[in-house]
Amino acid sequence: MIYKNLLISLLLVFIYGCSTSTKLNVEVDTLNNFNIDNYNDFYININAEKVSAEINPLDLEKVKFAITNALIDRGLSESKQASIEFNIMISTKDEIESDPLRSRYSYYYWDPYYRNDIRTISKYFLRINIKDLKEDKIVWTIVTGWRSGSSNNPISDDGLAILIDEIMTNL
Repeated sequence: MIYKNLLISLLLVFIYGCSTSTKLNVEVDTLNNFNIDNYNDFYININAEKVSAEINPLDLEKVKFAITNALIDRGLSESKQASIEFNIMISTKDEIESDPLRSRYSYYYWDPYYRNDIRTISKYFLRINIKDLKEDKIVWTIVTGWRSGSSNNPISDDGLAILIDEIMTNL
């Protein structure tokens, strides 16, 4: 009987672990007195001019559209003369990784063709800042990062929904 209950509980934990979606690695920082409910309107600015060639500018538009819809659903209105401004920025950073243990032969004898496998991996960072235009200071920020080809990409359809949920929860 004890083994049956243990097996059932382990099975439930396994099913729950497989069914949960991937959570994005997100960092949020805010000033103590910031509350989005104190504002009636917003404006979204995209940093599209300073984006490198690896980044699709349509991805920035997808993020802008999703944030706009979520904020309108929350009761705010979009206006160019708004009191807060959302700044959306995506940047890249290339990292060089070396894997000296990767060879086509066994590790137990010398390989005359041994060479380090060096590769460049692109990392992407999405940062969204909220700037209070009356006080001229940033009052809230969120940042997330991912590697090229990662399943944790916040720009994908599933990742964008998770990112918007994180933003709306932390506002």
